[in-house]
Amino acid sequence: VALKWVRKRTLEARGLSRVQEYQQLEFVHPEKAMEPQYASALKRAFKLLSPADRMVTTLFYLVGLHQNQIASILGIPVGTVKSRLHRSRKQLKRRLLVMGNETFV
Repeated sequence: VALKWVRKRTLEARGLSRVQEYQQLEFVHPEKAMEPQYASALKRAFKLLSPADRMVTTLFYLVGLHQNQIASILGIPVGTVKSRLHRSRKQLKRRLLVMGNETFV
């Protein structure tokens, strides 16, 4: 019983920290992201992704497919799709920061 209580508290704490991280982020309105300087930086950062990560990211964000659809199309596990999306977001964030476009984060 005690172990179950500790696990529940740990999961709640992790969830709360993720919500707090999300609330601290500032987002660019999609229309603003298409302004020339932002679009150019995003394209450059996007080209630096590995081909596999770029494909999954394109299918998810630009085509609008669900993760299970992407997995089926590419013949990879859903977990791999999730990993590639996570890695892509992380790399894009880091590269955009390096490019001086903190407004994307």
